[in-house]
Amino acid sequence: MVSGDVDSHAASVGNLAVLTLALGVQVGAELKRATSSSHRAFRIPDARSDSIQGGAVREPSVPSGMPILSAGRHRNARRGACFMEFASYLAGERWSDHPQCTHPHVASLARDVNDLVSDEHRNGLAPLIHRVVGLRSDDPHLSVVIAIRAAHAAMPIASMDRQRAIALAVLALIERAPVPQLASLIKEALDFAPDATQWARSNARLMQVGANTVEARASAIIHCSTVGIALACVDDTDARLTALLEQAVADAERHLGIAHHAATPEPVLMPV
Repeated sequence: MVSGDVDSHAASVGNLAVLTLALGVQVGAELKRATSSSHRAFRIPDARSDSIQGGAVREPSVPSGMPILSAGRHRNARRGACFMEFASYLAGERWSDHPQCTHPHVASLARDVNDLVSDEHRNGLAPLIHRVVGLRSDDPHLSVVIAIRAAHAAMPIASMDRQRAIALAVLALIERAPVPQLASLIKEALDFAPDATQWARSNARLMQVGANTVEARASAIIHCSTVGIALACVDDTDARLTALLEQAVADAERHLGIAHHAATPEPVLMPV
């Protein structure tokens, strides 16, 4: 699609679908498409993967007693565990991938990353699980913090349509919930894709499409960004998604004034 013709591009049905996605419409189908086997088949393995060295295949390193994570939702621990399900167990809550112990947008990002990274890299997320237990607040600005971090990670590599969708949603989000301390991160994220940002500013009227709440816009940015990273034409999507979750957790800790201690948590055995 030619980027120069703003009006015809804005009128494109396909592009409007992405734009409304970024502005608050459900993104389940998009996420499902990104995790489908047909898309996995086209992913380029990370040349620096820990699972392949010198031609020998080995299991990724997982601390003793940590869970073996798998994608999707699981009825109970016997069927496996995703990132947030194990967090619910550590918190002593009912088994769930939507536990109360973690801020909804931190949990949303964690679920996306858990499901979008490859099986070979997923267990690299395990050391982060204990850090999301108790990581929650009623501060609406925390949603903005997580969404902007996701946008910052996706904007350099996402497809043109997703860059435009994310830029438009970011502008809409910060209009409703400005966070001055994020100004430099927001500027950097938008500067990664100046054409997309210019397009978004020129089509500000589309900000009125979809749900107009901070929570809905933050959720859409997170989902669109993680899918954009997973489907990007780069060879290190696993590393980028993992780094995004690490940075977002650190951002949330910093925002809430929680000190992170790098010590490895005591092993916790899953029920059998």
